[in-house]
Amino acid sequence: MAMRNILLVLGNMFLLSVFFIKISVAQFQAYEITIDTEGRSIFGDSMEDINGNIIFCGVEDNLPYYEITQAFVLKVTFDGDTLFRVFNFGNDTMCRLGQILIDDNGDYLFFGAIGKQDSVYSFKEMKNLWVLKLDGNLDVVWDKRFEVAGDYWNPGYRVCSSGQNIYAAGDVDWWDGYHRKNFFMAKFDLDGDTIKTNYPFIDDPMQFPLGGVEGGVMERPNGQEGMMVIGGGFVVTDNFGIIEVDSNLDYTFTPL
Repeated sequence: MAMRNILLVLGNMFLLSVFFIKISVAQFQAYEITIDTEGRSIFGDSMEDINGNIIFCGVEDNLPYYEITQAFVLKVTFDGDTLFRVFNFGNDTMCRLGQILIDDNGDYLFFGAIGKQDSVYSFKEMKNLWVLKLDGNLDVVWDKRFEVAGDYWNPGYRVCSSGQNIYAAGDVDWWDGYHRKNFFMAKFDLDGDTIKTNYPFIDDPMQFPLGGVEGGVMERPNGQEGMMVIGGGFVVTDNFGIIEVDSNLDYTFTPL
């Protein structure tokens, strides 16, 4: 029987307890790994790789200068060995990692946002989608950034793999005297390059004053390429619902 891993995160996001249970031989391992004694780290995602290691990613904020954040990646083996990688791009850059996918070669794909501060008062720091590929040693294979459209910033999104592509959906911030959000979708190839983006309400942002990908993103059923986006506030309604997105990023909305 294959190894099964059970994870538990405790405390203020700085004390990580990892429990490994190997069902086939009734083995049990438990580790507590302290990665942040000041409670500034926030986990974005975790995933088990093809060798039974657990990969985490996240962000450390509240650094000495408020406009700085740094992203981190943590790898924990069944024996409790760890690899830890921090991404800090200087005193004028904010970045975060929020989701992980693992490709067929066992390399790790991380998705987040990155950018430089625009103004002390505008908070328009992260203008770019950030897609990062690391190998098993957490060395960088490639690092790619894609600027979001128009006057939007701060992309927050979820991803899934479908066919030979990766699909993303989420929201971006915008400002017209009020802090608002707008919906966007993107399609990547397996090399992390954008094939297509779609901002359905870019010409009329007030059509999408609320909303968010609250329930996540998943593959379409029956082997169809694309994604199912679960959330609320889509297409001029506060209803919770599903957006079904095809391979061209065309979509239909079904309220729940």
